[in-house]
Amino acid sequence: MPIMGLGTFLQPPSKIRDYVQMALEIGYRHIDTSFVYMNEEAIGKALERAIECRIVSREQLFISSKLPPVGNRAIDVKDYVEASLERLKLDYLDLYLIHIPFGFEPNRSGFGRVATDERGNHVLDMDTDIVAIWQALEEQVERGCIRSIGVSNFNERQVQCLLDISEIPISTNQLELHAYLQQKKLVDFCFKKCVPITAYASLGSPLSKTYFENCFGYSHKSFPEVLCDPVIRRIAKRHRKCQAQILLRFWSQQCVPVIPGAVSCAQLIENFNHVDFNLSAKEMRMISKLDIGEGARIFNGLYYTGAECHPEYPFPVSWDDLNKPDLQKKSVGSSNKCEQNKKSLQKKICGDRE
Repeated sequence: MPIMGLGTFLQPPSKIRDYVQMALEIGYRHIDTSFVYMNEEAIGKALERAIECRIVSREQLFISSKLPPVGNRAIDVKDYVEASLERLKLDYLDLYLIHIPFGFEPNRSGFGRVATDERGNHVLDMDTDIVAIWQALEEQVERGCIRSIGVSNFNERQVQCLLDISEIPISTNQLELHAYLQQKKLVDFCFKKCVPITAYASLGSPLSKTYFENCFGYSHKSFPEVLCDPVIRRIAKRHRKCQAQILLRFWSQQCVPVIPGAVSCAQLIENFNHVDFNLSAKEMRMISKLDIGEGARIFNGLYYTGAECHPEYPFPVSWDDLNKPDLQKKSVGSSNKCEQNKKSLQKKICGDRE
C-alpha cells in the first residue's frame, strides 16, 4: 500500500472525476472510497478515463473500498463486492475493508438501503457476526475479486477475534488518527500483532464539519481544530511547511499510510509532497503530547441512535456519552436487546466510577 493515498469521503460525484484525475496526474496511486460515500461510480469513470489516456495503468493503481454497515452479513458480502467492482469499472479491488464492525438492518425495498424506524433512525442489526463476514471476504479473495482484505474502526478484541480464525492476514486496520486522537494502545497492539495501520481524518476531517452540523445537529465546536494548534503552527513555521504537511508527516514517519481529502489542487499537491522532510525526535514527542484521547474522536458512531448498545460497538463509551440528550431518544435501535446491553454498560461504568 502506498504511504500516501487520496481520501474521497464527502467528495460529490459532480466533482469527483476531475478531483481523481487531478490527483492521478500529481502522482497519487492509492484511491480510497466506500459504498457509503456514494461516489464509486464517478470514481470509476475517472479511473477509466485516466487509464484510457495513459495517465496511469491499472497495475500502478491501488484501489480500496469498503463493505457498508448495511452489508455486514456474510450472505451479502458477495453482492456488495460485485456492486463496487461494477461501479468502479474494475476486475478486482486491491483492498476491501469491513467499514465498521456493527451492522444495520437492510430495507428490502432497494439494494444498499438501510431500514429506519418511525423516527427515521437507522435500525441496528444486533446479530452482526464479524467472523462470518471475514470468512465471506476470504472467499472473495479466493475468487480473485479482491487482492487483500482488512478492517476499519476495529478495537483490540475484534482484531484478535479475526486473527484467531483468519486464513488470510489482516492487511490493515484503518483508524481515525490525528494529533488529538492517537489511539496509542490500539496502534501498538496492531503493530505487535503484525496488523498494519492506515490513518484517516489525520487533519481533523475539516470537510466533515458542515456535514455533521447539517445532518446530525453537531456544534461547530465539536470538531478538533488540530490544524490550528499552536504547536503544529510553530513546527510548520520552523520547517517552512503548512500545518497539514506536519500533521500528515507525524503519521507517515511512523510508517502509517495516510489518506487525506482536499478541496483544491493546491491542497492535493501540499498533501502529496509531505514526505520530503523529517520531523525531529523532539518534534515527534511534542506532537505526541497533544493526544487528548476519546474526547477528540469525531467518527464515534453515536450519531446512529443506540449504536453504543450494539455488541460490536468498537469504541469506549463514557458516562457523559450515555447521558447526552440525543442518546436518550427511543428508537428501534433501543430494542429489548439494546436496552439490556445499555443497562449492562451503565452498570459497568457506574462500577468504574465508584
